Amino acid sequence: MPDPCPLCGKAPCGTLFFKDKREILRCPKCLLVFSTNEPRPDDLPVLYGEAYFTCGGSGYRSYVGEEPTHRFQARRYLRRLARFASPGRLLDVGCAAGFFLDEARSVGWDVHGLDASPYASTYAGSRLKIDVATGGFLDVDWGDKRFDLVTMFNVLEHLADPVAVEQRLYQLVRPGGLVAIETWDSSSLVARLLGSRWQQYDPGYVPYYFSPKSLARLFPAERWNPRSLRRAVKWISLKRGFEIVADRGGVAQGMLHRAAGSPVGRLRLPYVTGELLFTILERRSSPDEPNGSVT
Repeated sequence: MPDPCPLCGKAPCGTLFFKDKREILRCPKCLLVFSTNEPRPDDLPVLYGEAYFTCGGSGYRSYVGEEPTHRFQARRYLRRLARFASPGRLLDVGCAAGFFLDEARSVGWDVHGLDASPYASTYAGSRLKIDVATGGFLDVDWGDKRFDLVTMFNVLEHLADPVAVEQRLYQLVRPGGLVAIETWDSSSLVARLLGSRWQQYDPGYVPYYFSPKSLARLFPAERWNPRSLRRAVKWISLKRGFEIVADRGGVAQGMLHRAAGSPVGRLRLPYVTGELLFTILERRSSPDEPNGSVT
């Protein structure tokens, strides 16, 4: 049978190309790009184990070693969020080692984290003393807790079942609370020009690729009020940039790794290619509930 779109149900969805021997499809209706390689809960500790944060490839050669850059980026996020929300209860989904949460705590947020990686959540809990749950977003039970803000920075695209993700977010965010999402834009000029060579197409880790149209479908206007949608700027160290290029292979690998380890590698540059979307959505009240505060 033809593969239906996991977001809008449209079928058939056409094959866009194959990447790493996996089929990448695109929905003709909502423009969601996706693979059928969704992660299972049992896969998460392996996919996002210590190697993901320390061995390069699809992950990082040293996530913790990039702490100054992660904190720099976190402060940029917080300045943007401050235009829309005052400090309250915050949940960061895919919090990694907790650097964003630590910065948020310093400006008054009551912070909580969630990460699928036991390595990352243990670091955040033991080193930074942050309340972090370990597991998949759809698997962790937060009980009656509601949040003023839920953040997902380059995380939504990694999660299984986007429709269930939206439903869980609606449950977790109080009426009038916010969701902030940063994700790669598969309709961006760079993505369209590069096609299957676009670096973000990585179906071993990333099953979904969104665009403004597919995000609008996922977060319908009767449930979410879009407060902001704009292109995002990501800051990375030259070290990280050199390592990404080196991990692709080629004759310059040794030179790039030497450059990454040099003082030049500590410099930061903005990633300004227009591939990133940053959206802030306000959760609307349902007919049977008031606009309320967190309990």
